[in-house]
Amino acid sequence: MAFAVAVLAGLLVWLFKARLAHPAVIHPVPRQRTSDPSVVIGTFITLYGLFLGGFGALTGFVVKEGNKKGGRFVFWRAAAITLLALAAVTDLLRVRDATGDLSTAATYGLSHGALKDDISDFQIYFFLNIAVIIFGIVVACLPSGEPQPEGGARAGPG
Repeated sequence: MAFAVAVLAGLLVWLFKARLAHPAVIHPVPRQRTSDPSVVIGTFITLYGLFLGGFGALTGFVVKEGNKKGGRFVFWRAAAITLLALAAVTDLLRVRDATGDLSTAATYGLSHGALKDDISDFQIYFFLNIAVIIFGIVVACLPSGEPQPEGGARAGPG
């Protein structure tokens, strides 16, 4: 199921990406350059790095809660871990892409349209990352372990 959700998210990104394309990307104007796009792209790289760290920490919480005796919601925990892993790989690819743009911006300059394209990409992936984090937090908060009987005493022989 998590893989199907990831494929659906990829399809939605592809559909929205075509609609959000800036006209300058389709017909770039070679003389129009931004003054210093490296700050914007560096910010994107930093935020992708923060998301990667958050995914790692959140995966630890989801796994820890799922390892308790009598764990319930196994399907949801597996889906959350799968989505967190796929989002981490996607963010690594986004960092690679942004690093290439940063190199281009530092050496040759980056067109206004290319910068707008980077910004629209970041907006799409930012909201996907937020959705994955919210899902992971909800799953990490699901109860796990055996239900405790009234009064807090453990049931069993003895």
